[in-house]
Amino acid sequence: MEVDSCDRKQTRTPHFLKLAKYRLDFIRHCLRSFGIVNSWRLYRLLRSESERGKPIEIPAQLIGAPFLLRNGTSDVEAFYKIFAWKEYQLPQDFLPNPVRSIVDLGSNIGLSIFYFASRFPEAQIIGLEPDQANYKLLQANTKSINRLSLINGGIWNRRCSLVIENPNDRPDSYRLCECSPETPGSLSAFSIPDLLADHHLREIDILKVDIEGAEVQLFSEGYEAWLPKVHTLIIELHGEKTREELMPKIGRFFSRHLRNGENDVFVR
Repeated sequence: MEVDSCDRKQTRTPHFLKLAKYRLDFIRHCLRSFGIVNSWRLYRLLRSESERGKPIEIPAQLIGAPFLLRNGTSDVEAFYKIFAWKEYQLPQDFLPNPVRSIVDLGSNIGLSIFYFASRFPEAQIIGLEPDQANYKLLQANTKSINRLSLINGGIWNRRCSLVIENPNDRPDSYRLCECSPETPGSLSAFSIPDLLADHHLREIDILKVDIEGAEVQLFSEGYEAWLPKVHTLIIELHGEKTREELMPKIGRFFSRHLRNGENDVFVR
């Protein structure tokens, strides 16, 4: 498998130099993405003394439409990763032409879906998010997007019931575990074949996976049947142990691999 890299975190340098370089790169990416005036407006907005966790509206001129995120939370970091660092922007030869179907596993508040919809307006998009609070913002932030199906549920290697085992942690780091259907707060989980069948998809052009460690269960069994139907896989692998376990499993189904920020990208 051919391997490329554009990982901004791989260079071994002293910590203070890495921090200085990161901050300079961050400013450069913001200026390139939003311009001088809008970068300053965004800085002032996100540095405002609004109540932590209270949704604030990102102006339409920054990303094409108004968008709600919770200030002082991981939403802000996710916003910058997607719209300033462009962690889902891929080389053209890593994408099918056209992109017709996108499955977003771990949609959070909709930042990734919003990005994909603006980039591929004709694509059918399916988004899954297990947390109810995240899901409400996800619905609000994506209500203007056509050809979108949202599911308040989780992804697993089969249909089952799940529960969030760390509900007091950051909204972008919830972990799921299996439970009985009668467990308070339980939610439905689906497999990739379930999604393909329910939404009449034969293939997935882009599969984005950011599911906080549940990728271990997703690729524990049955993946050999559906992974060949994925053209481009964008996945965040959580922890070195997970990475060591899953890279060989995933890599043998794809011809090329790219490291882009925190994501591993595979193309068929």
